[in-house]
Amino acid sequence: AIGIQGPGATGTLLLDDIRLYSYDRELITPAEPGAAGLQVHYEFEGNTNDSSGNARHGTAAGNPIFGQGKIGQAIGLDGLGDYVNIDGYKGVLGSSAITVSAWIKTNSTDTGAIVGWGTGASGQRFGFRVDAGRLRLEHHGGNVQGDTSVNDGAWHHVAVTVRENATISYPEVILWLDGIDDTRAGTDPDAFNLTADQDVRIGSRPAGNDRFFIGQIDDVRIYDRALTYEEVTWLAGRRQPFDKPF
Repeated sequence: AIGIQGPGATGTLLLDDIRLYSYDRELITPAEPGAAGLQVHYEFEGNTNDSSGNARHGTAAGNPIFGQGKIGQAIGLDGLGDYVNIDGYKGVLGSSAITVSAWIKTNSTDTGAIVGWGTGASGQRFGFRVDAGRLRLEHHGGNVQGDTSVNDGAWHHVAVTVRENATISYPEVILWLDGIDDTRAGTDPDAFNLTADQDVRIGSRPAGNDRFFIGQIDDVRIYDRALTYEEVTWLAGRRQPFDKPF
């Protein structure tokens, strides 16, 4: 029964979006990922220094600016040659597990790289970007796409997790938006074999020196492991347990 009932019951009760599922409730409890597997961490507090402890400091190219970000300051890129080069760091390679996360803010309809590395050969490139307003990861032999537009001019936490020995298929690759799985399901048998080439870049595709990001980027992290649901949601700013979406 739904509503007001019983002897003498009166009044108005407004209800909306009631659902009944034949599944047990599952709570997600956000958990801080810590430093395990953390390769680089760029907070962009007025500089491009790495705060992971690995001293992989970046060099700004073009004319980026620092301004109010999601957490303290962020780096602002105008799409006209601005990016950050991680000098000497070639990224997580081979078929290792990977997580890349960041806060982004953009209203651009152009393709914009968030983080990338590797060569232009099939399976050998890691390209995490915004494409057609949605998240996308590609390795030049296939891609996985997100389902929700992120180019609305608001801050969004974005992340991608790749399992060890993954193909570019869901759920071996998951795109996360604001702490929630936003991946369009798909299967592609092409495996990751990420290969050292040019340095890792933030805000541009190094293999093509193009796809310059327009907007702001903050708190970029790269891990050599696939973070859990709980860890991704913590990076997205959640601290209280919540029901896992079906």
